[in-house]
Amino acid sequence: LCEQLYQSQNAETRISAEKTLVSFTQGPDLGERCQVVLDQSSNPLALLVAATALTKVMSQETNMMTMEQRLQIRNYVLSYLYNHIKLPVFVIQALTKLLARVTKLGWMDARDTDYVFRDITDEVRKFMQQESVEHCIM
Repeated sequence: LCEQLYQSQNAETRISAEKTLVSFTQGPDLGERCQVVLDQSSNPLALLVAATALTKVMSQETNMMTMEQRLQIRNYVLSYLYNHIKLPVFVIQALTKLLARVTKLGWMDARDTDYVFRDITDEVRKFMQQESVEHCIM
């Protein structure tokens, strides 16, 4: 579907794919569906759609995710980026945008007296401490 949306020359095919993908990007279990796509797909366009859908959900005022759910998404994205260093740049950018959005929205969230989203610098430092050039570039 993603290839039909982004690469098809036929307008009807693109419209049909867009309608189907819009229905995919809505609903209460969007986080789980996007995680399945990220875990199981190797199609960069599908990864882009999943990351973009999660970013949009995080940006909505009506977002009813708990702090724990947002923290789980943040940790998942960090782990995903760490383990998938050969992603296309546009997918890395979409996932980084999601990571930044989750961190920004959770910046003032605290568990007891621990601001759990503020340890992002420690997590990024782990990328920099790797011997892999790809981790440092990311």
